[in-house]
Amino acid sequence: MVKHQNLISRRCYLCLLSVGSMAAFGLLVLIYSNVYNEPPLLQKAFALVTDSPVFTVQHFQNMDTLSERICRPAAEQLTREFYIKPHDNSTHAQIRKNRNPQPFTSMQGSLEMTSSKTSKFSLSGSESAEHQNIHQGENIHVEIQTYDQKGRKRAIGGDFFFAVMSDLQLRKSTAGKVTDHGNGTYSVYFYAGWSGSASISVQLVHPREAVLWIRKVFRNIERRIDWLGRFGNGTYTEESKCYVSEGNFWKNKCEYGNEKALGNTMFLCEKPKFLACQQLAITRSQGQTLDSYAKAYLPAEKEVFFHSEYLVQFLSRDPLQITIKGHNSSHIAEDVLPSCGADLPVASSSDGFWENDTTWTSRVCKARHWSPDEVRTCLREKSVYFLGDSTLRQWHDVFRKILGQPLKGDRLHRNLEIPSQNISATFIFHAILIGSVDVHFWSQKFESDIVDDITEKQCNSVIVLSLTYHFASWTTASYVERLLHVRQALHRLKVRCPDIVIVIKGSHPREHHTSMSYIHSSDWILFDMNNMSRKIFHGLGIRFIDVYDMSLSHFAANSVHMPLGTVMRQQVDLFLSYVC
Repeated sequence: MVKHQNLISRRCYLCLLSVGSMAAFGLLVLIYSNVYNEPPLLQKAFALVTDSPVFTVQHFQNMDTLSERICRPAAEQLTREFYIKPHDNSTHAQIRKNRNPQPFTSMQGSLEMTSSKTSKFSLSGSESAEHQNIHQGENIHVEIQTYDQKGRKRAIGGDFFFAVMSDLQLRKSTAGKVTDHGNGTYSVYFYAGWSGSASISVQLVHPREAVLWIRKVFRNIERRIDWLGRFGNGTYTEESKCYVSEGNFWKNKCEYGNEKALGNTMFLCEKPKFLACQQLAITRSQGQTLDSYAKAYLPAEKEVFFHSEYLVQFLSRDPLQITIKGHNSSHIAEDVLPSCGADLPVASSSDGFWENDTTWTSRVCKARHWSPDEVRTCLREKSVYFLGDSTLRQWHDVFRKILGQPLKGDRLHRNLEIPSQNISATFIFHAILIGSVDVHFWSQKFESDIVDDITEKQCNSVIVLSLTYHFASWTTASYVERLLHVRQALHRLKVRCPDIVIVIKGSHPREHHTSMSYIHSSDWILFDMNNMSRKIFHGLGIRFIDVYDMSLSHFAANSVHMPLGTVMRQQVDLFLSYVC
């Protein structure tokens, strides 16, 4: 009991910090009742508090109302998180009489992976949607219980889900935030952004076993894609295979490194027979090797992890139909959203929702939509650097259309300028890219080097980085190392220009044309890379723009290159809200 008391006191202290002493006291009473199976008597609650070395709270009026509204979910979460069971009031004699005389129970059985056909989801607290009283502006809680193919309940977490709520007729949609409770159950939280009908769909993207194999085995394998390197001296050419490696054994290779951008990671090529390493001229990624390496590295006994019945499959009850009523006038006022700025917390429910096919409403911060004249005013006297992949090239294309500027440049380097307002926007593809294009090897630019070239006279610049899709084939160690060197460069930039605006753009789910693509370009990898980026760049005063849910919930199919005039235009509006 003492162990539980200390645990409860610490959690109530957190509640006290977050929602105030009255709510913390209500949480204490509710937990005491849940854990010790006794009525929430005030004197017992006060005794538990005053005996605790952690803190003391005071009793306030209206405790019961506030406890029910704010603290009961926290109490239930605590009970789930720490597996605290109600106090057993059975006598010792009863326990001895009912116990199994054998030290183990014994049976023959099997426990298989999570199955989309048998797993279930429902609205929290009810199996019947019509019994729910859901209003616009509230959060909707959906619970998932996972089972294997034979209907046996799963008791461990780690599965990866997509959850979307939509109204096809009204063209409204949103994505839910999934919380893994680690015991085979999951919670999904949606924001009810509209009134009317809604359909909730849940997809099993990967079962736990697939995620674990990708994370612990596949992502630690060094060579998962090849580049073709073309060497030349003007009259003679040779070709060889190239790849990325970090700290692994190699012999007699051409090594290409950049300590300030890559650390110990190297771009390696097989040494040509006659030409020198310095004569590498062109590189071109060989996309087909992504599939071939994934297939080669996947053991036969693990292939079942990626069979079609376990890949992006709707749960059997899909979809769940609900009705959302209009705003409840007696409901608590909606949370006031913060301004779009640096180091914002991750939303507890939907990041936002689609009002229609073309308009996204953010629930993360006070975002707005921008007219062409407002965009020019926002960017006046600014230089914007888009450093990253082709999704940032799409952002650059959106700006080009908004500002009515002609295309200048190519797929790897573009620029637009409006001299009358001193606006410039430059897109530069990051070094070591994957794509069907010949790259002049020595003309590549690392984002760390570009950032270091920005001087104190350019502090009115805006730096935008997107570093995900082309690094899904890198080991976790190499990817993290590259991000850490970018962080160091950004820290040096913040010393020179304390108020400079820096934006990190995250990834979103993509298309998959082959079964092996679900391995080497897994949406879970992209999701995890977003989490890594958010953690690595946190604390530098950097604005992180998470577009995962925006793209997932749109009616267009998932793709690296989402529609320019709808999804990408709304991403740019969100970006401008963080800048101006």
